[in-house]
Amino acid sequence: MLALLSIGYGFMIGVFVSLIGGGGASLYLGVLTSQLGLATAVAVPTSLFVALPALFLGFLTQVRIHNVNFKLGNQLLLTAIPGILAGALLEPV
Repeated sequence: MLALLSIGYGFMIGVFVSLIGGGGASLYLGVLTSQLGLATAVAVPTSLFVALPALFLGFLTQVRIHNVNFKLGNQLLLTAIPGILAGALLEPV
């Protein structure tokens, strides 16, 4: 039964994320913790892992319909990199 729930939730969230181009990790996180009973420490990286392909394909869809502001996106990405690196280095192993 758990496998069927996982397949159903995965499909629904995948379609939703592909249509809107984002938000997958947070949706998966809610399902993994509240519906499938995973501990938060396991659900967070699992949701990121599962959401990456859907986010990427959603991004490609948004690029195709010209909804991506690359100039602003690059500025935000470049300014976020130091914070991303700091967070990764501060994470306990």
